[in-house]
Amino acid sequence: MAPMGSGSRVVFTGEGGQLFKLYFLNAILPIMATYLVGGGIAFVGSFLGQQIRGDVGSLLPGLAGVVGGLVVLIGAIVTTVLFLHKFQVFYYQNLKLDGQNCEYRGDLQSLAIKAFINLLLTYLTLGIYGPWMMCNLKKHIYENTAVNGQMGRLVFEGKPTELLGKYIVGMILTYCTFGIYVFWFANDIFAFMWENTKLDGRPFQFRRDPGGLFGTLILNYLLTYCTLGLYTPWMMCNLFKWEAEHVS
Repeated sequence: MAPMGSGSRVVFTGEGGQLFKLYFLNAILPIMATYLVGGGIAFVGSFLGQQIRGDVGSLLPGLAGVVGGLVVLIGAIVTTVLFLHKFQVFYYQNLKLDGQNCEYRGDLQSLAIKAFINLLLTYLTLGIYGPWMMCNLKKHIYENTAVNGQMGRLVFEGKPTELLGKYIVGMILTYCTFGIYVFWFANDIFAFMWENTKLDGRPFQFRRDPGGLFGTLILNYLLTYCTLGLYTPWMMCNLFKWEAEHVS
């Protein structure tokens, strides 16, 4: 078992290059293809509408626009779910808890259903359902994650009602401070998630460090901005490593 020092219980070894490959193949390319197909349908409908006279010609552009829009919407939803599943596999295969390897074994269908329902409820409640969504997804993921090849050892016991107050205050303060409070807000979320996580009944602790998070992310934000978002996978991996170092 790993020693008890700060950050020793959790280690994340994922690299930005690995995540970029996953991000490019499972998010960027599918989204681009979806927009090309949807836009192509709308363009063809508009072109044919100009060539065909009468009611059919006048209806074609609008109908093609609706179909193209649906293609883009459905494609975006499918791509998001597929990427979410691939991302869980990537994250947990690069995570060690108490020196033991993790492995996400969940299937795509169950995660898709769980994610869709929770995202829909969060959207319909203008974000208020957010804490329930986070807790439900975390429980689902842990239920499908093996530690050292054994299922059922990793458990999440967080209650959405306990997170709700911090969530609402954090969202309001982040908005009122033009995003500055996000570093304190993120620390509160990290602490809630880890301190309600147990491995073999043994809880974790998270050491809050808003200033350290700011120092870690400010350069990453700049690089992400300057590369038009391409640096995002590296930023995410750096964030996960910072998070792991603050768990004991």
